[in-house]
Amino acid sequence: MNGWRAMNKSGNRAIDLGAGPVLAIVFITLKLCGVITWSWVWVLSPVWISLSLVAVLVVILVLQEQRRRAADIKRCSFDPQE
Repeated sequence: MNGWRAMNKSGNRAIDLGAGPVLAIVFITLKLCGVITWSWVWVLSPVWISLSLVAVLVVILVLQEQRRRAADIKRCSFDPQE
């Protein structure tokens, strides 16, 4: 699912909105119109869930890069006593 695509006035650039932002806009609209009576925590859940997933992915990538660099340093280091 690619999400929604919005065109600017010139019609040659597009902005893709994923499911998270679209759901957040829908939930906020429904909350402000009084259609749903959910807590704001749940209305904004698409935003914080998306941010949490991005944060987890960033942590995983940083840890992988640190492990790769540590392995490179270990492989490139030499022992002068050999």
